[in-house]
Amino acid sequence: MKSSLLLLIFSILLVYMSSLHAQTCPTTGGFATATGPITTTPGNSSCFDRAFSIGDNVTISGLIINGQYTVETCGEPAPSNHPAPYDSYIGIWNAAGSVFLTESLGGTCGNGDDESITFTATATSHLVVLRNEACATGFQLHDLCITYNGLLPVELIDFSVRLKDNDLMLNWATASETNNEKFEIEESKDGREFQKIGEVEGKGTTLEQQDYSFEVGNPKNGISYYRLKQIDFDGQFEYSEIISIDIKGENRTVGEFYPNPSKSGMVNLDYTSQNDDKILVSVLDVTGKLVVNQIQQVSNGDNNLSFDFSDLNTGIYIVKIGGAKKSTHRKIIIEK
Repeated sequence: MKSSLLLLIFSILLVYMSSLHAQTCPTTGGFATATGPITTTPGNSSCFDRAFSIGDNVTISGLIINGQYTVETCGEPAPSNHPAPYDSYIGIWNAAGSVFLTESLGGTCGNGDDESITFTATATSHLVVLRNEACATGFQLHDLCITYNGLLPVELIDFSVRLKDNDLMLNWATASETNNEKFEIEESKDGREFQKIGEVEGKGTTLEQQDYSFEVGNPKNGISYYRLKQIDFDGQFEYSEIISIDIKGENRTVGEFYPNPSKSGMVNLDYTSQNDDKILVSVLDVTGKLVVNQIQQVSNGDNNLSFDFSDLNTGIYIVKIGGAKKSTHRKIIIEK
């Protein structure tokens, strides 16, 4: 009796453990594709029967521009050929693999959990990159499923960025909108890690073209990346494509102090000059009192200037860079 009870408990545990590896997309009946790109049927969902491994990249074609798709990895559930526990990572790039769109967040190492990501097609083909999510265990999956979720409720027809005086102007337009609450504007310096810098109210539901703009004040020198996060009234959201601009030359001469805040008082600043020159750098406290005056030698072209503000007390300061007729102000925070 005792052995029968133990066998029953063991069977229940076995079923429970097997359920941990369950997936939402099927692992049988998929299209056999040993190598090469995957082509979907527009408007349909497909699963592809292939054993993918670490480092596999695959191009999916036949996508509908502005269509929403979900890509999911599925582990083989049969005990005879189920891979070692893994955790997968999915990254979506443009067809050339040079522009990053979005990525999955990853699961728990060793649980063998499957991975999925939803993205918006900005072209008829995109590259799917499969990686191990820094797990020590093995990595392999049996099927890759692509699900078509329909067109986005907001049809973005333009998104661009340009210099306007010393600021940046982001412009975008929609052909139609459904349930659109707002756009959040996000910025990045590396094209991967983004942070919100503002938001613009949407038009709700409309079939007429809508034009939007957002001004970015005091942009940093170098390449900056921008994207839109469109949010519905029900909380669902989608990201736009990523655009970038390289700020340099005579259009932009003074960058921002970094690191800022500074604990040591040692900071740097990028400065572009049209000739060899000397510039005056004046540090003022919050009352407007002058506390530091420096002269910096600059060369024609791009300069990286170093400053020693270690004698300053903890606080917020305004730094005036330039002469009496033409100067630029930057804020710096000293923390000790």
